[in-house]
This record gives sequence, C-alpha cells and structure tokens, in this order.
Amino acid sequence: MTIRKFFLLLYGAFFILLIALGMMSSVLNLNQEDVKRSQQSRYKSYLLAITRAMENINQGATQTQKGMQQVDKKAQNLNDLARQLTSIVQQYKTA
Repeated sequence: MTIRKFFLLLYGAFFILLIALGMMSSVLNLNQEDVKRSQQSRYKSYLLAITRAMENINQGATQTQKGMQQVDKKAQNLNDLARQLTSIVQQYKTA
C-alpha cells in the first residue's frame, strides 16, 4: 500500500465520519426541537392548571362569603325574634 492510497483511505474515512457527524447533529437538532415543543406544551398545561385552581379558589371564596352573609342575616333575624319574644314575655310577666 502506497502512501497515496493510505492518505486517500484516511481522507475517505474522515469524510465518512464527517457525514455521520453531520447526520447525528441534524438528528440531535430535531430532537432538541421536539423537547422544546414538549416543554412549551407542559408549561401551557401548568399555567392552565394554575388558572383553573385560582378560579376554583375564587369561586369557593365567593360561595363562603355568600354563606357567611346568609348566616349573619339569619343571626340578625334570630336576634330580632329573641327581642320580640323577650318583649312578649315581659308583657305577660307584668300582666
């Protein structure tokens, strides 16, 4: 084998390796884009979950507030009823 054939073989091997490296780089780039899309999708899903959780918390707080207002109104009604009953009892005691 002459030096010329050896270098041709060596350059051929380098060229093949260079093509393989380029192909691997291209595949890695495609995979990186897939990972990026997947991460964006996961982030959007995370934001949607957080948004829905906050809406549910807000709805629960609103319902609690309405319930407390109803309880307060019922307590006032009971207080008024107690005053009326006390007044009626006082009338019968004095009579």
